[in-house]
Amino acid sequence: MERRFLSNGALLGVSIESREKGKQVLTGYAALFHRSDDPGTEFAMSADTIERVMPGAFDEAMKAPDVVATFNHNMDHVIGRTGAGTLRLALDERGLKYEVDLPETTIARDLAESVRRGDVAGSSFSFKANRTTWGNDNGKRVRELRSVTLYDIAAVTRQAYPSATTSLRSEDLAAIEQEKAAWEAEQKAQRKAERRSKRLPAFLAGVVARAVSVECEMECDGDQDCMAECEADGEAPDEERAEGGFTHNSETVEGEPAWADVDKEALPDAAFSDEAARGYPHHFVQDGGMPDDKGRVTTGTMYLHRAGLDAALAEAADAEASEEVLAHMEAHRKDLEAKAAAESEKAKAAEEGEKPADVEEAAARAARSRRPLPARLAALRASAVEIESRCCGMSESAYKRPSQIGTMLAMAADYVETVEDQAKATAMVRVLEQLVALVDKQEKAAPTAPVVESAPAMAGV
Repeated sequence: MERRFLSNGALLGVSIESREKGKQVLTGYAALFHRSDDPGTEFAMSADTIERVMPGAFDEAMKAPDVVATFNHNMDHVIGRTGAGTLRLALDERGLKYEVDLPETTIARDLAESVRRGDVAGSSFSFKANRTTWGNDNGKRVRELRSVTLYDIAAVTRQAYPSATTSLRSEDLAAIEQEKAAWEAEQKAQRKAERRSKRLPAFLAGVVARAVSVECEMECDGDQDCMAECEADGEAPDEERAEGGFTHNSETVEGEPAWADVDKEALPDAAFSDEAARGYPHHFVQDGGMPDDKGRVTTGTMYLHRAGLDAALAEAADAEASEEVLAHMEAHRKDLEAKAAAESEKAKAAEEGEKPADVEEAAARAARSRRPLPARLAALRASAVEIESRCCGMSESAYKRPSQIGTMLAMAADYVETVEDQAKATAMVRVLEQLVALVDKQEKAAPTAPVVESAPAMAGV
């Protein structure tokens, strides 16, 4: 149970009225609704947290069968109750108003005299919060009471504070702190979800572009003229291309587009925020320029898109990239060389009649590709949940955190279900399956820290 005290008697209208037959009636406001122009209508809960009673907070409380009025919240000093008709509650635009028909008791007579003298000028109410909302205002956390259970209202003797104050037991304060922490965690999760949803268009654009390439590879079986014609047919119209802002034009690293032409103006704002660098693609070359083996470009501008930073790394013709970019490019070249070496080893093994090491993996992949699309999407979602739960083990060269990839996979699977062209949807699923395989491969390849055992003590030392 929580209590709130308001001490400004003039504002609260705490007074004694004499009515028919000499009846003494205590009147005032037990609670005031928040007004932005009156700081006295909010409660200081801590140095950085305030509370406001919002209109509507007492709507359900007005239906309660019995609420009592007391002096200083002392249940031995009950001066009225709604069940007996001696306490009347009403709501208006200012707040919760009360009237109490004072009994002919010593406590009530003393209270009436104290109110007339101004010794008792405050009101208070005891309640349980049923529904609250949290927000921020001028650097402070704001708790808004939206619905409460009302226990009692009271005339109180209390030092005059410049604004309303709270009376909280330690357990109540702990509960409110938990409530605030839960709200902050929810806000953080919402912001995270919003950031990820903004990254999805760039992620899907990469998947769609790669899906076209996969379709063409299967259709053309290595025929370059066929590939060029097929990929040209699969290009998006200008308006769709502008929506994504880029088209792929380069080598790939394990299915990841390494370079792209880019129209920066056409990219969504989200492409240059937070950690969008972990999406596809993460390198840009404007105006079609491609870097040479020294990281130089002959036309346009080269960009490495990372951690929300759109950094111009090589500008104008024949400009040389930074050491950071050269190292980054070298990492890609090593990936490509390793891939080429693996292909060479497989070819050599095939010539010598040996089975490639990944023959089982290839068979499993072929089996997956024969399953119906809904089953493959279900498997992708299961993989997404599993990948999202990972926290560790990915090598830094992966450029992506597993949890982010898992989230993107789940959203991409939802998107694929909306694609009416089954051939395109199937190709997109194939690319997403390749991504799952890549994540698993990189996690298995991630180096683990060596176990260091303590040396045994040497005798005689």
